[in-house]
Amino acid sequence: MGANDQVRIGHIGVDRRGIANLRRFLSHTVAVCDVDKRHAEIAQKLVLDRNGKCDLYADFRRMLDRKDIDAVVISTPDHWHALPAVLACEAGKDVYVEKPMTLTIAEGRAMVEAARKNHRIVQTGSQQRSMVNFRYACELVRSWRIGKLHTVKVGLDANIDASMATPVGEPIPDCEGYGRVCMTGSVGPRRYDAEHRNCHKIRRRTFLRSLGKMGGDPEALPGLDHDSGQYWQR
Repeated sequence: MGANDQVRIGHIGVDRRGIANLRRFLSHTVAVCDVDKRHAEIAQKLVLDRNGKCDLYADFRRMLDRKDIDAVVISTPDHWHALPAVLACEAGKDVYVEKPMTLTIAEGRAMVEAARKNHRIVQTGSQQRSMVNFRYACELVRSWRIGKLHTVKVGLDANIDASMATPVGEPIPDCEGYGRVCMTGSVGPRRYDAEHRNCHKIRRRTFLRSLGKMGGDPEALPGLDHDSGQYWQR
């Protein structure tokens, strides 16, 4: 790819955060993917209005099969970050993946290994580690411009309350096979939140309480089932 060539991007997960990311790359976007067809169609229309062409997918693996896509933006719910990133690297795509990059140490290892093995660029969206105002604040602290540091306060999960523990029960959208697995998981039907209002909050609280499996068996590393697109524990 030459310096003047345009990077062609596919977006995986195009609901709230995904739409925000999509708007930043509209002129580079050639495809969108979401297991919820309603979200995918909204995203597709945004790109069509700008570029006149945009393909729609329900299975991100079919998007990754395309040789003309250079990079992907992954804005799926937290528990679906690692696998698309690994498979994207294996497909020769560079990756921008939303925070948190992974939920477990094993997932992180798999992602790093995939990026290095396939010589891919992978960036995670930790804007508060790279934005100018945050970097400036760090330098103020490190240079002692604020004086001697004596107290550090950390806020975590302040916006989560007990009412978020149970999603609103709504019909699962019409989707087949792989899309249904993505939405409901491997444990069978569950109550569905059509707007995904609580997805990130519930997942993060669950993993925080369980220490994100960090205290588990170090040998229980995830394997990748390329046919089903799911993790399995060996």
